[in-house]
Amino acid sequence: MNVLGWAGPRLRGSLGKARGFLPAPRRPREHAPGAGPLLIVGWSELVPALLRQFAGNARPVTLLADRPAAELRDSLALRLPPRLLAQVQLASGDPGDPAILAHLDVEAAETILLLRPVARDPLSTQLRTLLALLPLRRGKAGILAEVDGAAASDAVRGLGRGTVQPVRARALAARIAAHAGRVPMLGEVYQTLLGAGLPAISVGDHPSLEGMPFSEATLVFGEAVPLGILDASGRAFLNPSPGTPLGDGLRPILLASGEGDAHVSALPLDIDRAALRAQSTAPRDPERILLLGWSDDVPAIARDLRRAVPPGSVLTVAADVEGLADKVAALPLSDGPLSVEYGRLDPTDRSVVASLSAGGYSRIIVASEEGTADARALATLLALGARPAPGVVALFAEERHEPLVEATGSPAERIYRDRLAALAFAFAARPGPAAAILDDLLDAHGMQIALRDPAELLDPDRPVNFFTVTEACRRRGELAIGHFIHRDPDPDVPPTLVLNPIKARRVSYRAGDRIVVLLQGSV
Repeated sequence: MNVLGWAGPRLRGSLGKARGFLPAPRRPREHAPGAGPLLIVGWSELVPALLRQFAGNARPVTLLADRPAAELRDSLALRLPPRLLAQVQLASGDPGDPAILAHLDVEAAETILLLRPVARDPLSTQLRTLLALLPLRRGKAGILAEVDGAAASDAVRGLGRGTVQPVRARALAARIAAHAGRVPMLGEVYQTLLGAGLPAISVGDHPSLEGMPFSEATLVFGEAVPLGILDASGRAFLNPSPGTPLGDGLRPILLASGEGDAHVSALPLDIDRAALRAQSTAPRDPERILLLGWSDDVPAIARDLRRAVPPGSVLTVAADVEGLADKVAALPLSDGPLSVEYGRLDPTDRSVVASLSAGGYSRIIVASEEGTADARALATLLALGARPAPGVVALFAEERHEPLVEATGSPAERIYRDRLAALAFAFAARPGPAAAILDDLLDAHGMQIALRDPAELLDPDRPVNFFTVTEACRRRGELAIGHFIHRDPDPDVPPTLVLNPIKARRVSYRAGDRIVVLLQGSV
């Protein structure tokens, strides 16, 4: 559809070829939940992954960005199959201009994804767009705004007054990159927890639990795990302080296989207290971590590393970017357990990498430098070669480069930021408390997911049920939500992740099994 000529002064000249501006309001069509119209506002490398994640089942999609429509079409044509591209209506113009938005059926959109703009002041630009969007929504919820940091999260939530949910989409990739190498199965936990289908997450109404401290409530559900609480304003607090009482507007957030399983158990509490072990206080050795390259993800990676490493740990940064000294100085690492050293070095140079790798690093993180289409990260992997130890993790911007990554033959663990960001958006778009859970989970000061060796918590010679596991973690201020457990007698077969196991069922843990916990503080 050609853009209306009378709107021309407010639109780019190239908009004559754009589609997506409507000459008159259309009567909204009925759509199944999760299949209604989708509006993506803004442009970044996340857009193709978001379309792959959201645009199934012929879902109508409109993309509005302040770029020429022909440029949008060409960029998407390189990244999407023709069938998917045909579903997308392209509109070009300033998303913060009400006159532009007036030609889109903003109210009819089931979900609006507001991407974080590339601008000198991204938050101000984003708030300006929200001010233009909100009157057209007429109080309808369903806006998911990509943010970076707590201040931006609070700002968009406050402006939206219950209709806008912040999504720290890029923080998920940074979180996994910070822990991969030392905790290689952690990425699977995040992706399973946030993935489609399972598990079911709901908010419970249980009058019988009124006044019960949250930590005690973790033991009363036989087939569900209370993840945290939702307050009256819609904010989620995962694994809150143990004495936090339920009731008075605080309701439990429950992880269950299905909604019917989120009920209080009638079974007597069965805890094998003889199997519980005292908490170990053995200190961990400091870590040396090598970061090769630089990207906008590095500050978030540094924040998560700071929370995870023991005192005396060192982060070494080797990157060939302008202003490296200023970038390093701005990292959020002051007065913490992690110090930083840096050098402007070329991480794609084999001799440089070989010299650095001799420094006794416990793990190596490869960052994809901005604007390089992942090329320098690929070259850095080639410079590293087949290096199984220490653990290497590479963070790439776009999943479409996966065949090229495979061709390097590198044993590195691979993380694709656009894939994980799309997963975060899809999780946040679920009905219920999903967006609020994600916001607390990815907050720089919020909860973290960690893996515990069962032998640190329990007598390895005694079969135990998950009530006992829950109690062992509860004593440490941690919340058990699942486990990795070997189901095959062959020790070479990796353990299987089970979230929300049936608590009454007894298991015998083996070497390599892990308990999945939510905790505040050091992983």
